[in-house]
Amino acid sequence: MRRSEVDGWNAQRARGWNIVGTVQMPSGQIIEFVEYASLYPDAVNVIPPPQPQQTPTPSQDRRRGAEDKVSAEETAPMHNARRARTEYEELGIQAPEGTVPMPRPTFDGYVEGNHSAENLDSYIKNHIATPLPSYDGNKKLYANKQDLRTHVSNAADVSTWDYANVGSTEMSLMQGASLCSGASPSTTMEAVEVGFMEQSPLYSNSSIHLFLYFRTAGGAQGARIGGYDELQAGFKREPSATIFPGAVMSSSTMSVVNGTHYSCPVEIQLFQNRWWVHACGQWMGYYPTQNSVADAAGERITFDLIASGACRADWYGEYWHPGVNTGSPPTPWANGDVGSGQHGNSSGQAAWIYNPRIGITTPSNTFAFNGGNAPGGAFSGYDPDCYSLSNMLLDVNNITFFRLGGPGGDGSGCN
Repeated sequence: MRRSEVDGWNAQRARGWNIVGTVQMPSGQIIEFVEYASLYPDAVNVIPPPQPQQTPTPSQDRRRGAEDKVSAEETAPMHNARRARTEYEELGIQAPEGTVPMPRPTFDGYVEGNHSAENLDSYIKNHIATPLPSYDGNKKLYANKQDLRTHVSNAADVSTWDYANVGSTEMSLMQGASLCSGASPSTTMEAVEVGFMEQSPLYSNSSIHLFLYFRTAGGAQGARIGGYDELQAGFKREPSATIFPGAVMSSSTMSVVNGTHYSCPVEIQLFQNRWWVHACGQWMGYYPTQNSVADAAGERITFDLIASGACRADWYGEYWHPGVNTGSPPTPWANGDVGSGQHGNSSGQAAWIYNPRIGITTPSNTFAFNGGNAPGGAFSGYDPDCYSLSNMLLDVNNITFFRLGGPGGDGSGCN
């Protein structure tokens, strides 16, 4: 019965799509090849819009001072990092002409799991964690840095790791976000978010996935309201991209402690009234704002707060554990890792976010991310015994970065 409910949900989501083929990946993920024109039948024109230029590294005078400089030896794994790849890329799959690859959700945790959800909508709402901000302060911990300057672009290189010991109902991630909180964040926050996540309730496997999330009304989800990847209508694909929301990251391109590190450049940028998202060398597509007259009216998203820029840039790690008790800090905590499982104040083997930067009025008006640790309060959820942050640091080239992560509940002092 549950499987037929999931099948019906997928059929409703794909109504009107022309699916010309299907392939199952080694991870188990199912990819459907969907005719691009059938995804956006109301498109004003079928010619893809021009893509943005990536946000450049800030000039020397727009970086932090040299007091936090780190040696070349300590940053060698970061400087020698290779680009992470998706499973789809690594297999060299070619989509049929005129189509794009679209992951099909299977929600195996709902079908097979032991949970209290009455239906699939309840499962999606209550059993799948959403990224920052948390409205269940007793279920999340963060290692979060924030820059409170208004901006139109937000970019960094993010190291990729196979997060260890993440439970089947839990979530671990590293990500960036451009957002405005509004008067009451649980209902007013608007954001565009991108990163790398393990969450079995969402993706039905324990692989690391490239994910997107957008918000127009805090935690609300729905078509052009908010949600993950392309589970809800809102994100428009760049048809030439072979990297896509929800893609499984290749297990062969995960960083290794005391071994090779891998990373992906990611970016969020407002360009010609569209919030574009870049990952691993490609612009994947965009969220059209209400001001994007080149997109059909029915495809535009009403952003009341971020239509012309975002108020805050975040880069962080996050862990969600639904089974903890209320407390400050919450205990007992899960044993799952953020990043490499090493604390942010450890040596060069911790996870890292390199060259975080924001474009203030234009992407070319670039400044180094001036990231302070997230302040205390309902949305900070910071326990450095579980997951921790370094200071903002400088490498030998005077490029900013910081380290983050930790082992969670099996680390000293976390519980």
